[in-house]
Amino acid sequence: MKSIVIYILHSLLLFSNILYSQDTLNKPVVALVLSGGTAKGLSHIGVIKTLEEIGIKPDIIVGTSMGSIVGGLYSMGYSTEDLEKIALNTDWYKYLSNDTDLRKINIEQKDEFSDYLFDFIIKKKKPDPGKGLVYGHELELYLNKITYPANKYDNFDQFPIKYRAIAVDVLKAEKYVFKDGPLAVALRSSMSLPTIFIPKKYNGKLLVDGGVLDNFGVDVALENGADIIIGSNVGRMNLDEEQLGSFPKLFWLITMIGSKQNYDKYKDSVDVLIEPPVLDLGTRFDKAAEIMKIGYETAQKHKKDLLAIKRKLDEYENKPVRNIRFNKNQVYPITDININGLKNKNYKKQLTTFLKKKLGRRVSHQMIKSEIDDLYGSGEFAYINYSLSKTPGKNEYKLILNCQQLPLNTFGVGIHYSDQVDFGIIGSLTSRNYLLPNSKFNIKGRVSKYPYVSQYFTKYFLDQTRFGIRQSFYYFNDRISIYEGNNKLTAYDRNFIVPGFNIFVSQTKNSLMNLGYKYTLSSYKDVFSYAFEDVTESILQKNTLFLLYYFNSIDDKYFATTGNIFKAKLSYNFFPVIEQHFKNNEYEEEVYPDYLNIQFRWENYFSLNNNWTWENGICAEYSGLSDVPFILKTKTMGGMFPDNEYQSSFWGFPDNYLITANKFVVRTGLRYRFEKNIYFRTLFNFGISDNWKYHYGGGFAAIIKTPFGPVIAGVTKSLEYKYPVIHINIGVIQK
Repeated sequence: MKSIVIYILHSLLLFSNILYSQDTLNKPVVALVLSGGTAKGLSHIGVIKTLEEIGIKPDIIVGTSMGSIVGGLYSMGYSTEDLEKIALNTDWYKYLSNDTDLRKINIEQKDEFSDYLFDFIIKKKKPDPGKGLVYGHELELYLNKITYPANKYDNFDQFPIKYRAIAVDVLKAEKYVFKDGPLAVALRSSMSLPTIFIPKKYNGKLLVDGGVLDNFGVDVALENGADIIIGSNVGRMNLDEEQLGSFPKLFWLITMIGSKQNYDKYKDSVDVLIEPPVLDLGTRFDKAAEIMKIGYETAQKHKKDLLAIKRKLDEYENKPVRNIRFNKNQVYPITDININGLKNKNYKKQLTTFLKKKLGRRVSHQMIKSEIDDLYGSGEFAYINYSLSKTPGKNEYKLILNCQQLPLNTFGVGIHYSDQVDFGIIGSLTSRNYLLPNSKFNIKGRVSKYPYVSQYFTKYFLDQTRFGIRQSFYYFNDRISIYEGNNKLTAYDRNFIVPGFNIFVSQTKNSLMNLGYKYTLSSYKDVFSYAFEDVTESILQKNTLFLLYYFNSIDDKYFATTGNIFKAKLSYNFFPVIEQHFKNNEYEEEVYPDYLNIQFRWENYFSLNNNWTWENGICAEYSGLSDVPFILKTKTMGGMFPDNEYQSSFWGFPDNYLITANKFVVRTGLRYRFEKNIYFRTLFNFGISDNWKYHYGGGFAAIIKTPFGPVIAGVTKSLEYKYPVIHINIGVIQK
C-alpha cells in the first residue's frame, strides 16, 4: 500500500513538473523593434525606460540604423542610465562628420587638415567622388570602444537579450541581418546612410543603412519567433503633402520607399506601436535630452497596453535578470594579427611584426586605438578600423586591421571669402609616389581677385614621414594700404614669389624641426595716381637661411579647447637688394646690409568648462630694422583673419594697417559655445611696434561651424583707429 501511495505521489509530481515546464516553454516571446531615424532614434531610450519601469524585459531586440545602436548596446548589457549618458555626452556631430582630433594628425598635415568641403579621388585623369562623403574612421573607432566588452560572446544569441541588426547589401540589393560577428561592424553597417557614409565592406558584402529596405524590422522579429511585438518607430512614412515641407524630407521619403512598403505590410503585426513625434529633430543631437523625454512621454501614453502585456507575462515563470558590469579596460588574448588594405607587402610585414611586439598577447581597446591613431596621423590613410575575430568556444582572438590607403592622386575643393581678398575657390592636388617612391607632390591654390599658389615636393627617407627633404614654391598677391592715423594715403598691390628647399625632422606627431633656404622676390606697386614717399614701385630680392621649430598640440584647427601652438624661427637674410621707382620716372638700386630676424609665436587654449574656452597668445618679431624702406619690413599688422604668413592679426585695425619691422603683440580672450555649432568670441590685444609705439584694440565675433569651414562676422575697435572695423570670413583661415 505504501509503495502504491509513493508511486501515485511521484506520478503527480512528475506530471506537475511536465505541466510547469510546458508553461515555461510556452511563455510568449517578446520582441522590441527599434526603427532608424538619426537623432530621432535617441527617443528609443525613453521608450526602453518606460518598459523597465513596467517590468517588461524583451527576449529579442531588432534594430535598424540608430535603433541598432540603442538596441545593440541595451542587448549587450548597458542600462538605460548608461544609454542616457552616452546620448548626452557623445559628440555625435564629430563622429558622423569624421571630425578627427587634430592631436592625432602628423605635424606636416595639421595646417591643411579639414580645409576642404569635398575630397575627390583622381581616376583616369578625372575626379571621382567615390561612394560617399564620410569614411567613418572616427565613428567606427567609437563604436569599437563602446562595444568592446561584447567581443566575449560567440554570437548575438548569447547576449543578455537576443539581438539582430538590419543592413542592406547593395551588391545583391537585399536585406542582410546580423546575428553574429563584431557588434561594432553590425552597428556601423546598419547606419551607413547612402551617399553620406562609405558603404561598409564585410564578408564579401557592401553594406549600407538597413533603412533603405527595412527601417522597422517587424518581419525580422517574426522570423525569430516573436509572439508579442512592441515597436518604437520614429521613421514615420505616412506623410501628407504639407508634412513633406522641404526637399530633404522629400528626398528622404524617396530613398525609403522600400522601407515604407515593408512597414505597411507588417505594421498590423505590432501589438503596441509607439511613434514619438520627433519628425523635425532628425539632425538635432544637441536636443538629445528633449528627444529622450519625448520618447518616454509617448511610451507612457501606451502604459495601459503595456501593463496588459506585463500581466500576461506574469502568468509565466520569470527568468532571472542578468546584471552586466563592464570593465573599461577589458582585455582579450590575441593569438594572431591580420592587416588588410596595405599595398606595400614589406611595410605590411614590418607593421605586423611591430604590432605583435608592441601589443603583446592581451590587449584593450585603448591599446589598439593608440596604434591606429599613430598610423592614421601619417595622413596616408582614408580610414583604419579594427575588429576582433573570436574562435568559437575558446578564449582566443585574432586582431584584424582594415586599412584604406589614400589613392595616388587626390583632389580637394573648398571655398573662401573675406572682406580682405573677396570670394575665392580653393583647390588642392596631392600625388603620392609621383616621381620617386615614398614621396609626395602637392599644389594648392586660390582662384580669386587676389590669388595664391603654394607647391611642394617631398622625399621621405624613414617610415611614417619622420625625416625628409622638401622643395617648395610660394606665390601670393594681395593689397595693402598706407595709413596716416585714420587717413588712407595710398595702396599697393603686393606680390611675393618665394622658391626654396629645406630639410625637416619630426620626432613626434606634434613637433617639427626645419632647416632651409629660400629666395624672395617681392614687389609693391602703387595703384593710385599719387604715391607714398614718391615711390610708385619697390622690388626686393633677398636670400634667407632659416631654422624653424614648430609645435602644435591643439585639438581642433578652428575651435581648439586645449593645447598649444609654438613657433620659433631664426632667419639670416643676406644680399638684400631693393630697386625703387619714383613718380618722376627715376629709379635707384641699393644693397642693404645683411640682418638677422627672430620670430616667435605662442597660442594657448584652456577649457574652463564644456562651453567656455580661454585663449591667450603672444606674437613677436625683431629684426633691428627701423629706418629702412617699408618693403624690407615685410610683416603687416591688422585684421581679424591673417590671410598669409606675412600678415599678423591685430583686432581693432583694418587689414594690413600697420607696417613694422619689430613688433610685440599679446592677446587674451574668451570663446563661448552657445549651441553645438554656434560660438561667440571676444578678444583684447595690446601691441608694441617700431620706435616703441603702443597699440590697444579688441572686439567681438559670432561664429558658425559649417562643413566648409567657419563662417565668422566680427567687429573690432582700437583707440588709435577711430572707426569700428567689420570683418567677414567664410571658409578656410590661414593659420
